[in-house]
Amino acid sequence: ALDFTVTLREVSWVVIGFSLTVTALLLPMGRFSDLIGRKKTLVSGIGVFILGSLICYFAKTFLILILGRVVMGIGASMGQGVGTAIVVSVFPKNERGKAIGAHTTAVALGAAGGPVVAGILLQFYTWHAIFLAMAVPAIFAFFLGILVLDDARIGSFQSKNKVFDWTGAVLSAFLMLFFVFTLNSPFPYEYNLWVLIFGIPATLILLGVFVFWELNEDSPLLDLKLFSNKVFSYATLTRF
Repeated sequence: ALDFTVTLREVSWVVIGFSLTVTALLLPMGRFSDLIGRKKTLVSGIGVFILGSLICYFAKTFLILILGRVVMGIGASMGQGVGTAIVVSVFPKNERGKAIGAHTTAVALGAAGGPVVAGILLQFYTWHAIFLAMAVPAIFAFFLGILVLDDARIGSFQSKNKVFDWTGAVLSAFLMLFFVFTLNSPFPYEYNLWVLIFGIPATLILLGVFVFWELNEDSPLLDLKLFSNKVFSYATLTRF
């Protein structure tokens, strides 16, 4: 805030820009990986994440910093869209529970440990060091992904239909954006009532249009017939 002479509310967009980008693109990136392969999607995502980290590290203006965070969000959505799917494909059925648990635990430890490590870095360096600290391990992951991952083993090319549902992708992105904005408004307090008045109906309308489109699309972004499986439906509802 002091470096760029901005308010704390404006600084919150450093977090919001990243989270909104991931939220909007996560579902489309999962489908995208079915078309080009999980290895390409994951490795490309790590590369984009590194680029975004470096943009943030060298940012001279607040807008460039926000741009870097959006680029990082694009890369993160590509990685998150295929991470669990790769784990499920690699491990046999009798070990998938442990594998998914280990994967989820690693994510949780990263989320919990990130602020701690960042706090330590900020005691000795400027905020730029945080983005460099994220870029360095990502570089190792990038080259390991190229060397280790095998499309045949990680279950790439799940879909024989190579048509991408662009309309569904746009609808899902706007649906998630409106949903997140309505739940957690980044605007000043006096605008929150208007956010609710417009956000709730807009979210419900977009949800209805998205469901209608996906049910009638030959190559849907999300196969809603999956929800006819009770286990899948209850698990999704519990997670929500």
